[in-house]
Amino acid sequence: MKRISMSLAMVVALLTATAIWAQDSQPEPDHFQKSFQLHQEGALEVINPRGNITIDGWEKDEVDVEVTKHFEGSARDRELWLQNTHVRFNSDPTRLTIIVETPQDVHWGWWPPQTMPSIDLVLHVPKKVNADLKDDRGRLTITSITGNMHIESDRSPITVRRFAGAVRLHSDRGDVRFEDVDIRAPSRFEMDRGNLVLESNTVADTSISLDRGEARLRLPRNAKFNVEVERSRRTSYRNDFEMTTSNRDEGHIYGTVNGGGPTVHVRQDRGLVAIEKL
Repeated sequence: MKRISMSLAMVVALLTATAIWAQDSQPEPDHFQKSFQLHQEGALEVINPRGNITIDGWEKDEVDVEVTKHFEGSARDRELWLQNTHVRFNSDPTRLTIIVETPQDVHWGWWPPQTMPSIDLVLHVPKKVNADLKDDRGRLTITSITGNMHIESDRSPITVRRFAGAVRLHSDRGDVRFEDVDIRAPSRFEMDRGNLVLESNTVADTSISLDRGEARLRLPRNAKFNVEVERSRRTSYRNDFEMTTSNRDEGHIYGTVNGGGPTVHVRQDRGLVAIEKL
């Protein structure tokens, strides 16, 4: 009797596992929308290894997600790719996690960058949100949010508009633009092989580390801040503000603008450092 019961239990478990696997292996539509409750000042995490992420803040306490999948190729390859591509959601009222999963063990051959399979995400989120974003080989666009923002990006151009809060950014091989923003808390920008434009209406302690690119920092004419610049022989430097200089040599520049305040620290190798007036 015990053997029969055990065998029956194993069969039921096997059938259940098979049903779950079959359900999970069903391809998602190539275009769909979902909505989730998320309180103001909640946490948002998005990981997209191949595609665009667009985020726009609104007044609602919810997130609306639109998913669009792109594939150019044979019908057979398209079906296989869709079957192995998933967008996972983990949600509660204080946190939403979105993870895009793409096939890692299937070789699709070579595509030009503009035709590579990709998944685009368009999100409307509460205006007050703390965002943790990871993107690879897409375009990241963020508009009208307030909070703490952490970005890790590889080969992805980034545009941020009307943002207020603190930033931690690491970008490799992509241009970054922050336009009409308020940097309100200590922030850090680390970049390699890309250009940075940071236009901020306010000044907080800011660290910028850039290799092989231009760093343009644009601040209000009456902004009060300290300047620390570390540069190599291959770095050009320009400051449009009148600065009281306490030290200036080939590799280091220290000084104050309008009496001093938060510190803007820039480390640059092989490029331009420009501090400009808005």
